[in-house]
Amino acid sequence: MKRLALTFLILGILAVSCDKDEFAEINKSPSDINEPDMRFLLTSALNSMNGESYTTWFYNYNQYILPWVQTNSGKRGGQGNGSDMNDVNELGPMGGSGVMNYTAEIRHFIDERYEGRQSVARQYLKALTYPIQVYSMLMYTDVYGPEAYTEAMQARFTDPPNLTPELNTQQELFDAFLEDLNKALDILNTEQTHNGEVVSQINPGQQDYIYGGNWDQWKRFINSLKLRIAVRLLHQDRERAISIAEEVGESGIMLRDDEFIYNTSINDRGPANNFVNFSFGAREYLRFLRENQDPRLKIMFKKNDFNSMVVQEFFDQGMEDAIPSYIMQYVHDTVIPAGDMYGGNMVQEDSTVFLGWTGPGEPWVRYWGGPVAPDSARSGTVAQEYFITTNWQIENKTYDPKSLYNQQMYGTGRNQTFPDVPGVVVTKERDVPFYKCMYGAAETNLYLAEFSLLGANLPGDAQTYFETAVRQSVETYDWLGSKHDLMYYDQPYDTKHGASISLKDGEIEDLLNQDAYDLSTGTNADKLEKVYIQQYVHFMGKPIEQYVTARRSGIPRKGSQYFEWKPFWDGGTELVIPRRYRVNEPTEDDIMYDNKIEAYNEAGFTPGADDPQILNEERIWYDQGAPDWGEGPNYQ
Repeated sequence: MKRLALTFLILGILAVSCDKDEFAEINKSPSDINEPDMRFLLTSALNSMNGESYTTWFYNYNQYILPWVQTNSGKRGGQGNGSDMNDVNELGPMGGSGVMNYTAEIRHFIDERYEGRQSVARQYLKALTYPIQVYSMLMYTDVYGPEAYTEAMQARFTDPPNLTPELNTQQELFDAFLEDLNKALDILNTEQTHNGEVVSQINPGQQDYIYGGNWDQWKRFINSLKLRIAVRLLHQDRERAISIAEEVGESGIMLRDDEFIYNTSINDRGPANNFVNFSFGAREYLRFLRENQDPRLKIMFKKNDFNSMVVQEFFDQGMEDAIPSYIMQYVHDTVIPAGDMYGGNMVQEDSTVFLGWTGPGEPWVRYWGGPVAPDSARSGTVAQEYFITTNWQIENKTYDPKSLYNQQMYGTGRNQTFPDVPGVVVTKERDVPFYKCMYGAAETNLYLAEFSLLGANLPGDAQTYFETAVRQSVETYDWLGSKHDLMYYDQPYDTKHGASISLKDGEIEDLLNQDAYDLSTGTNADKLEKVYIQQYVHFMGKPIEQYVTARRSGIPRKGSQYFEWKPFWDGGTELVIPRRYRVNEPTEDDIMYDNKIEAYNEAGFTPGADDPQILNEERIWYDQGAPDWGEGPNYQ
């Protein structure tokens, strides 16, 4: 027994000794852990850069921004705008500081943990951190104003830890944004050397799923991103804004192949995957797109439910009067008397038969928006034709004559059911990856068209930039529609009287011949309005930029011959629309209390205020001096 006990004791000592040796390799102090791979941290930064989650779309865009700028009408697919449409309640994230967890970490390791040649070999990777964080943080300041930036995410790298970073004013932010973008360009435009020898740069390869480590494409994106800041400066420092535009115009701008396309796996269903639906389009906006037969309408909005089969079903049910007049005006029908033959059968009683569409025909006759004023949904003919859903019920189905904002562009995992008669259910199964154009070539050229009209000395003229932008925008939207496998994209469901929604030969040329899409006519003010309308249209897939454009330009404009702003009448009073989101009042136990109060006071904000009038009057810095909603541009 003693010999056996001794044997177990020796084995135990050996086992413990072995375990200690093994755990010594695993159980290290955090300070001794090997450095992370910068390429993988870059991927994490790119993932965080998107900054538009489910709640961003559900609240910030669908309930506030899209109705406020008159792209959509109605919250969460409701029955038109209500009296509370200008109330700011729940909010989702908008960009913010999350991305800087990664960008600050990358720069810290490259600058502080690596030495000599190892640090030099990662300078281009470091350069990419600047546009990533500027893009994301710009979204936040657009609606909140001051934010922590120059001292953000430094607690881990400071001694003692800086847990109370300064909230920069918006003016300071824009200076810092531009400085960082220029810093990134300077690095990427310079050969990196160590001891007089050029050092090859570590390339992220496919860990950079935007450009695959193509430094030239990153430079064109960074250069173009500066224009997004420049247009925001126009009301505060027009001379500087124009100078930035001139510098960008000479330095190389992005082409369509350079577009910043965010593409995730098939398991990422997109931010809108769980929506029941978005709200429907606003009447004036869809009228503008429909009358000009703008192909982007077919991508960003869904056809309504009134295809030829549904119209015929309303006829068969004796409900012809329930079909809205704006749809019936394009219906070609005839009455077959009782006793006549039709379709190989004898008609038993007088029957109305759908023969086809008149006017612009399919698909254009299927796109209709609703009025934006809350009063319009309450009573009268307009309410009957746009909002009383019981008018369009047949058995267990309700048919909507209005066009919904196209959820399929933002919820790629949801199957879709085609409109048809009761008892017929046909579903389109969709299982595709999520794509989003976060910054496109069209945006760049639209900004340059604007700056050209404002007097900037650029390589091209406004008309060329403008036409190029419209073409690029249409092509990109069509490409996104194909990638998301939209309903009707390749073929219609209504095979006899329908039409697919894909881009057709000649559509862009026809579009550019429309007056609203041509800068060769009109005054400079007319041309500026056309440019701003196109910026607005292009940004319907990125609502925060559409909000910024409408806010700084006053477009859509009251009394416009192209795209008119409509008052939000509510009980005979025009609702006031906010120009920023509320900033929450900090509590005294918040370690950032003093910093926040100081920043909000300097910005002229009332912390915690959610009154629409206050949110309209207390503007963020770069919005001060901009026109009121619907007033049109106030600089020429």
